[in-house]
Amino acid sequence: MISGCALLAAVWALGTPAQPNAADAADATPVRQAAASLESLPDPHTPDFIQRPRSQSASERTFRSGSWTEVGAQRPSLTNPRALRAARGDVFFRDQSEHQVYRYTLDGEHVRTYGEGRGVGPGQHMAVMGYGIASNGQVVVGDPRGRKISVFNEDGTVERSERPDFGLIRLGVTSDDQIVTFGAPTSTVRFQSLSGGGHQEGEDLVRNPYESIGLLDGGLRGDTQGGVIQFSFFYGYLIRWHGNGTIDYIRHMVGDYPPTPTEPAGGGTKRAVGRELRFRINDVSIHDDEIHVLVIFLEPDENRYVVDVYDLAAGDYRYSYEPPEPVRSLAITGNHVIGGQDTTFAVWDRSAIAE
Repeated sequence: MISGCALLAAVWALGTPAQPNAADAADATPVRQAAASLESLPDPHTPDFIQRPRSQSASERTFRSGSWTEVGAQRPSLTNPRALRAARGDVFFRDQSEHQVYRYTLDGEHVRTYGEGRGVGPGQHMAVMGYGIASNGQVVVGDPRGRKISVFNEDGTVERSERPDFGLIRLGVTSDDQIVTFGAPTSTVRFQSLSGGGHQEGEDLVRNPYESIGLLDGGLRGDTQGGVIQFSFFYGYLIRWHGNGTIDYIRHMVGDYPPTPTEPAGGGTKRAVGRELRFRINDVSIHDDEIHVLVIFLEPDENRYVVDVYDLAAGDYRYSYEPPEPVRSLAITGNHVIGGQDTTFAVWDRSAIAE
C-alpha cells in the first residue's frame, strides 16, 4: 500500500500548478505544508473521524447461493475495463490504458466512447480516476493528473472542462446531478451542481485534515437518493454523505477489518490494513436501496471474491454472495450482475441470490 507521505507527495506532483518562483512559494503551498506535517506521523495512520464509526450487529457473513445464468449475448474483447457503472440501460467503464470512458450494451456491443485519449487538450485526459453519469446522460470525468474535470454530452461531444482549485483525487455524480469530489489537502467532500457555479463544502470528516489521506485511495459512488457513498480500498468503512454536505453515517463493514497496529519487519508502527490483512475493497455498486461491496481476499493458492450487501438508508449489513467467476469490478442493474474482468465483462442473472 502506498504510504501516506508518498501518496500526498504524488498528489502535490499531480495537483499543484507551476509557480513563477517555486522556492518562494513552497512554504505557502497547502499540500507542501501537509507533506511536512506528515513527516512526524505514523505511516500510515488511522483517520480520527469526527463522528464515531458504528459497528455492525452481525459479526459474520451470511451467504446466499444459487445457480447463476449468463444472459449477455457475447463477452466483448476489451483492454483494461475498470469501475463498471450501470446506467441508462447500458454498462459504462473506464479504461486504464486508453484514459477514456466507454459505453456498451449488456449484449456486448460498443455504443460510444467519451474522451479523445491521453493528452491535455479538450476531451483528453492524463488519468481517469473517477467518473459518473448524470440523469440527462452526460458523463463527468475526473482527471487528477491533468487537474481537470470534463463534462461530455451523451453523444460524446465535450460540453466543458473545468480546473479545480485543489488536488482532485476522486469524483462521483449524485442522482440529483451534483458533482461530488474529494481531494487533498481536505477533510471533506465538495458538492457542485452539474450546471456549474460555486461549490459547497461538506462538514469535516476527520479532526485533522491530513488524517483523511488513507481515504484518498478509494472512491465515491452517487447513490439513488441524492447522496454519495465514500469508501477506501484498504479501510473497512462505508461513509454516506447527504447532498447538503452533512454526514449521514460512518459504518464499519462486516468481517475482519481490525484497526490493531502491527510491527513491520523494519520496526516502527504500521496500520494493519490492505497487504497485512490480505484484502482489498475493489468496487462498490449501488442499486435501489442496496450497497454492493466487492471484496477480494488474497489467498495463498487462489483469491476469493465476495460481495457484501448493505442497506443504503442505515448502512446495516444484509447478506453476502460469491460471484460465479472472479471479477475485478461490479455493477448491479435490475436482476443483473455485471462483472468486469481483465479483458472483458460478463452479465449474469442474479435472481438466484436476490430477495
